[in-house]
Parts: sequence; C-alpha cells; structure tokens
Amino acid sequence: MLAWLEDSALRRRVTAGLNKGEGRNSLARAVFFNRLGEIRDRSFENQRHRGGGLNLLVAAITL
Repeated sequence: MLAWLEDSALRRRVTAGLNKGEGRNSLARAVFFNRLGEIRDRSFENQRHRGGGLNLLVAAITL
C-alpha cells in the first residue's frame, strides 16, 4: 500500500489497467444488455450461452 502511495508510475499503470477493464465492461453493457444490466434467460445453460456469445463479440470488436 505504501509503495502505491509513493510511486506515481505504479499508480498510473494501475489506473490504466482499471480503465481498460471498465472500458470492456462498458462495451459489453452497450452491446449485449442495452444498458439494462439484466440477463432474462431462466436456465443456466441459456445464460452461459449468452455470456459466451457476449465474450466472443466483445473480443471481436476489441480486436
């Protein structure tokens, strides 16, 4: 914790990593959930297929 407070380069790297993760999450919400944040499938299998499809689509867009 103290190293993080003292090292500005470390703080910048951590912030950049967090921004990438937040950007990916925002893209996933915009593409899949239309910003509603809900999966309405009842069965676990269908939820898993939707989640896998979302990961594939977000990876394709990112690439």
